[in-house]
Amino acid sequence: MIPETPGGVLAPSRPRLLALDLSRVRLSRALQLAVAYLAVAVPAVAMAFVQPVWQLTDEAQHTDVLAQYAHGVYPIEGVTTLRPETVAIMVTTGNYRWSPPETVPRPAVVDPAQFGPPPPYLSGDTFKLWVRRHIWWFSYEAMQPPLFYALATPLWAAGYGAGGPFVAVYVVRVFNALLLGLLGPLALATAWLLAPGRRLLAVGSVAMTAFLPGLMLNGSQVTNDTLGAVLGSACVLVAARMSRGAWSWRGSLGLGVLFGLTLLAKLTDAGLAVGLAMAWAWPALKLRVPWRHQLLVGAASAGIALAVTLPWLVLNLSTYGHPVPSEEAARLIGAGTSGSHFSFAQSLNYAFQTFWTGEHKDTLPYTGVVVCAMLGIGLVAAVGLSRLLRGTAWLRVERGALIVLFAALAGQSAWALAVPSTSGLGGMTPGRYLYPVVAAAMVLFVAGFWSRVRSAGWLTAMVVVFIGMSVTNQVAYAFGKTAIGHAQRNGPPTYAVVRDVSGEDTYRGVTVSVDRIVTDRRAGGIWIHVHVRNESLLSADWSSNPQVKFSNGVRAYGDYPSSAPFPETLPGGSDYWGWVRLGVSPKRVPAGTTMTLIFHDVAANHYRDVRDLTIRLNTP
Repeated sequence: MIPETPGGVLAPSRPRLLALDLSRVRLSRALQLAVAYLAVAVPAVAMAFVQPVWQLTDEAQHTDVLAQYAHGVYPIEGVTTLRPETVAIMVTTGNYRWSPPETVPRPAVVDPAQFGPPPPYLSGDTFKLWVRRHIWWFSYEAMQPPLFYALATPLWAAGYGAGGPFVAVYVVRVFNALLLGLLGPLALATAWLLAPGRRLLAVGSVAMTAFLPGLMLNGSQVTNDTLGAVLGSACVLVAARMSRGAWSWRGSLGLGVLFGLTLLAKLTDAGLAVGLAMAWAWPALKLRVPWRHQLLVGAASAGIALAVTLPWLVLNLSTYGHPVPSEEAARLIGAGTSGSHFSFAQSLNYAFQTFWTGEHKDTLPYTGVVVCAMLGIGLVAAVGLSRLLRGTAWLRVERGALIVLFAALAGQSAWALAVPSTSGLGGMTPGRYLYPVVAAAMVLFVAGFWSRVRSAGWLTAMVVVFIGMSVTNQVAYAFGKTAIGHAQRNGPPTYAVVRDVSGEDTYRGVTVSVDRIVTDRRAGGIWIHVHVRNESLLSADWSSNPQVKFSNGVRAYGDYPSSAPFPETLPGGSDYWGWVRLGVSPKRVPAGTTMTLIFHDVAANHYRDVRDLTIRLNTP
């Protein structure tokens, strides 16, 4: 029976009113999710067009895997070399390695038909040297799991057919940018789960995700990191929701499929397993759910994840002889990074910086300002997060969800920091390895900051400042400003006094001599005039960027972008000369100081003979 209102109009029953209210809530939440998606997707699409091709984070090699797939080739790590369409873009952009064009020498061999494996007689340090100079011509992302490439290959092929390789790159970039937009709803849903009813936490978390410069830069390139970040964040959200009670069979199997797909997108997402394990253990530890039930559903979930990844593991077994091509990746990429040795502290510092500003950290402008600001704000957030974990903060949160989110963040961070050494890949941990937990990280960051400052006004101010820094950073980048600046290649100032010096060293027909030097305190530079000739019939590789050791203990290197653009390969019978600027201020080098110039790794006779050339001079 429907009751009447005082005016005689029929009033809906309570169930009817409740249904209407719930529909409004669903509509409102759907609208919020849509806005959160657009908040991330729109700037990501813009960044996809703003950043140049190639971007420095292995974008060429990720694209090459798509090209290999499109031609029906399953690339093999350390064997498959770049396709002609990939090299064509390299030639057009001048970007072959991991530095902006014109900041390192262009390689001599750019014809894919001449690419090949390392000479079989190389070993040890000589093999590593050869790989460091030639790794760029290998399709070295071949070791990646196949999910992203399987999804994006049809798009790449369509773009290539419509307008060639450049169009194909931008089509896949837009695809990744649209994928990246899913992190907005995921951050929003994670905030709702952690602290229901705290709208400011939800808005702040989405804003931090949407305007994270590094995420926008790295996530809108051609890379499998984007899909790994989206699936990883979804895994963490689902696991946090499942921690609120006994795992259902349906939920367990679904989470297993999701985690398996995450690993098929990016194997470095494996650290998320710590968060998933905590979500599995929490109901039994704190909610009195029987261990027997959790063990059964947990085993089923893990089994499903393994089953999802099994086809790729079997394919690797038949291709390489083992399930994961880690040995091949370590042999190639590990050799390529062997010239640099980094401590754990350096890796941690690099991961923090590039999480906020992107890899490489010198791409976007004002990265130093952003990193310093986020270090200070992050310390405040860390204090607040510790209070949340201890249960002493004023902000009330869902305890199980908090523990799972933190465990996922901690597990992925520990795993990411361990990857360079445990995998043999070397180098430093990039911040993008933490993007699989970026939604959880931003929610915890905002919640921690708010629980410490206890003020909605201060939280709003922090988010506004972050957005302001990010927008300034990205707009400046869109107008061509980067963090990298070098003097023009015009040699020493014309007014500077040029002094004659004499120094020379030779090896296997390669002779390097220095005949002039300029030390100009007004311009703040030291230049040396270098003459290099190869009197052999065979070509030789060398480094025109010398290491400089002064007798007063100062150390420096040549600044190639501000020096004559010497080639890396010296053809037989070639002869080059030009000014090399040293990366040190003359104020640090008193007159009469002895300098030792070391031109590292002159490789002659097809790398059978390798030696440094050393020249000693006195600074005027």
